[in-house]
Amino acid sequence: LEQTYGSFIRGAIAKRRAPKAPKSELITREVFATHGGLSTLTDRLAELIGGERIHLGVSACSLTPHPEGHWEARYIQADEPHCLRGRHIVTTCTAPQLQSLLPFLSETDLAPILSLRYAPVVQVSWGKRELSLPHFHAFGGLVPSLEDKQLLGILNPSACFPDRAPKGGTLLSIFLGGMRSPELIDASDEEIRQIVSDRLRRLLGIDYEPDLIRIFRHRYAIPQYEASSEARLTQISTLEALHPGLHLAGAIRDGIGMSDRVRQATLLAHELDGQLPTYDSERTKKILKVTLLGSVSNITLVILKLIVGILGHSSALIAEAINSISDFATDLIALIFIRISGKPQD
Repeated sequence: LEQTYGSFIRGAIAKRRAPKAPKSELITREVFATHGGLSTLTDRLAELIGGERIHLGVSACSLTPHPEGHWEARYIQADEPHCLRGRHIVTTCTAPQLQSLLPFLSETDLAPILSLRYAPVVQVSWGKRELSLPHFHAFGGLVPSLEDKQLLGILNPSACFPDRAPKGGTLLSIFLGGMRSPELIDASDEEIRQIVSDRLRRLLGIDYEPDLIRIFRHRYAIPQYEASSEARLTQISTLEALHPGLHLAGAIRDGIGMSDRVRQATLLAHELDGQLPTYDSERTKKILKVTLLGSVSNITLVILKLIVGILGHSSALIAEAINSISDFATDLIALIFIRISGKPQD
């Protein structure tokens, strides 16, 4: 929005005024407001997938490619080792978890992905059975960092969605920490309660002891899509091309919102089912383009370093040019595997 319209606000206004597609007209708040909370969605998905296909409480999980062309997922469950095999593996974990999950990849392979920073967030659920907040009958609000470094925002789900609190009661979600106060992720429960109590009293005039208070800590809550994102996304595409059947998904790519996850899952499901060959071919073209640009850059550097090294009688530059040839060779290998992985199924 900022690139197209000059600012986020102008872009939001323009998008609101623009005519909507027929499908967009069907999108309402209820699409993501599941009755009974988001657990209703996950419970329904588990029911459709089948409980016997879902393995919980596992540890020491690792994914490795097998020489015969399939993938193996090894893990421990109830002190017993297990191994699952499949043609495709989809990961949706955080960037730091990939290092132990994919032991066949080196630190250099994962470096652009591991550079992804996360905003840690402490979420506090605060509930009162008999308390109505007529002055706060809204979804909630965000708090600017100039006003409060610790408080990110307060949401009031009980004002918008049914069955979030007993009739006549209030349920609030308070968010603390983030990039501006990351140390709060390690604060004690008592410190968190004190901060919540102080902010509710100052901002909303609430000076009651809650009937419910629960603290949830999310150390890797919000991925930060910074200047390093381009290198991360390029490396993800390269690794997927070098290792057919590996799909690195989740919030490390394609956005961080709920709608982004639904869209990503839909595209991946169709791709794995062979229903979207055009999506796969377009992705292959993009990967080829990025890798070709890198190849041209590397070979140009090799030539320039050799010329300058020879003319300037610099053995260091000549050695550096020879070293850069390995980068060019890596690009050539990547191009070969991209071509192979882009072929239709046989």
